[in-house]
Amino acid sequence: MSHLFKEKKKFLIFIKLLLLAIISLILFKTCLIYKGNQFIYLLFSIISLSLVFFSFRKKSIFYETFFGIFIFLGFWLKFSIIESFDIGFTEGLSKTSFISSQNYDDALIASCVGMLGIILFGLIREKFFFYPSRIDLNINTEFYKKFRNIFIFFLFLTIIIVCFVNFYFQIYQRGMVGNSYNFLISGFIKTSLLYFLSLCVTIILFFDLASYKKVSFLILSFVILEPFLSSVSMFSRGMIFNSFAIGFALYKLSNKTNLKLELNFYLKFLVFLFIAFYISVITVNNLRNSNGIASSIIIENNKQNTGYNIISKKFNTNATSSFHGFYHLVIHRWVGINSMLIITKDKEFLNFELFYKSLKEKYDSKSPSFYEEKFKIYSIDNYQKNSSIKGNTLPGLMAFLFFSGSYVFLFFSIILLSFFATFLEYFIYKSTNKNLLASGLIGMVIAYRFTHFGYLPSRSYLLFGSIVGIIILFFLIKFVAQFIEIKLKK
Repeated sequence: MSHLFKEKKKFLIFIKLLLLAIISLILFKTCLIYKGNQFIYLLFSIISLSLVFFSFRKKSIFYETFFGIFIFLGFWLKFSIIESFDIGFTEGLSKTSFISSQNYDDALIASCVGMLGIILFGLIREKFFFYPSRIDLNINTEFYKKFRNIFIFFLFLTIIIVCFVNFYFQIYQRGMVGNSYNFLISGFIKTSLLYFLSLCVTIILFFDLASYKKVSFLILSFVILEPFLSSVSMFSRGMIFNSFAIGFALYKLSNKTNLKLELNFYLKFLVFLFIAFYISVITVNNLRNSNGIASSIIIENNKQNTGYNIISKKFNTNATSSFHGFYHLVIHRWVGINSMLIITKDKEFLNFELFYKSLKEKYDSKSPSFYEEKFKIYSIDNYQKNSSIKGNTLPGLMAFLFFSGSYVFLFFSIILLSFFATFLEYFIYKSTNKNLLASGLIGMVIAYRFTHFGYLPSRSYLLFGSIVGIIILFFLIKFVAQFIEIKLKK
C-alpha cells in the first residue's frame, strides 16, 4: 500500500507509529493484569501480530489475508481489549464467570497452535501458487461493450427482486426460522444474498475496467449498494465484509495493472462504505428488535459489563436497543477467544468422540445447537419460547477443531482446510479470466465461513458446493465463448 503514499510518506509513518503505540499500550496493559502465565500471553501476542504481518505480505492470497484478520480480531484484539478495559465477556461468559489462570493459558495455547498452522500453510502454499506481479487486462470485451447498459440494468433489477422477495417472504433472515419453500428457490435466494450477487458485481466491474481502463462510479456504487440491500433483506449486520473485500481486491488489481487510482479515491470509498455500514447496522438492529430477535439477551449482557456502563454514561443515554446492538457488534461479535475459553474450561471433556458427535448435528429450530447445549451456553428450552426465532452462538473453526482435544489434529486440520480454500480461490481466478475482484470476494467468503464455523458443520457442503458449481459454470461459459470466437474467426 506504500505506493499510495509516495507523496505523503510522513503521513504513512505517522499512521504506522500511531497503530504501533496503540497496540503496544494494549499489549503492555493486558500483560500486567493477565491472570495466567505472562510468558504465554506474550507468546500469544507475538504469534498473533506475526500472523497479521504475514497475512499482508506480497505473496499472500485473499483467503490468508482475510482469515488472518478475522483470527486476529476474534482472538488477540478481542481478548486484549476486554481484559485491559475490564469490559467483560458475553455469549457463554460474563463478568461473573470464573475463569481460572489455567483456563486462560489453555485457551491461549490452543489459539497459538491454530495460528501457527495458518502461518505454516502460507509458507508451503506460496511455493506452489501466488498471484503474478502483473495482470493483463487485455481481454475480449466487445460483447460486454455492446450490451453494457443491459447488463447493468439487469443486475440492478435482479438485486432489487431478490432482496425484496427474501424480505417479504422471509426465506432467509438471520436469527429467525425461515419459511420453507422450494429447495432450489430458497437455495438460489440464500446463495445470491450471501455472495452470488456480489460476485456478479465483480464480474461487471472487471469487464468495465478491462474495457475502459478506468473505474465507473455507477458500477462502483453497486459494490456498496448490493451488500447494503442484501444485508438489510436478511437481517445481517455484516454488509461491510463483501464491500471491503471487493475494495481491497480492487486495490490489489490496480497495483498489478496500469489502472491509476489515487489515495483520495480509496479514502472516499471507505467513507461511503462506513456510512452505509453504520446505517445498515442501525437499520438491521431496529428490524431485529421489532421482531424480538435476541434484543433482550444483548441488552442484559451489555448492562452486566463495566465497559458498556462507561460508554452509556459518557453518551448520557440509556441507549436504544439499536445502540446496544451496535456496541455488542463492535466489541463482542468477533468469533474466537470466547469459545476457546469456554471449551478449555474442562479439557477432560474434549475428545474425538465429542468431535465426531458434533459432525452429526441435526437442525432443530426449538433446541440449542450442539455447541450451546454441550458447553451449557443456553438452557435446553432457550428457543422454545418463540418458534420463529433461532439464533446461534458459534465456536469458530479453531475451537470446533479443538473439540477433539488434540493440538496435532487442530494444527494439521487448519493446514488441510486452508489448502482446500486455496483451491477454490485459485479456480475462481482461473475460471473468470484472472478476475482478481472475484478471487478477493470468494477468498473472504471462505475465510468468513471458517471464522464462523461450528453450527451444522455437515451442511457446509451447501456453501462450498455452490462455489464449486459456480466455478464449473464459469469454466463452461468460458469454453463456449472461446468456441464461438474461434468459429466466428473462421
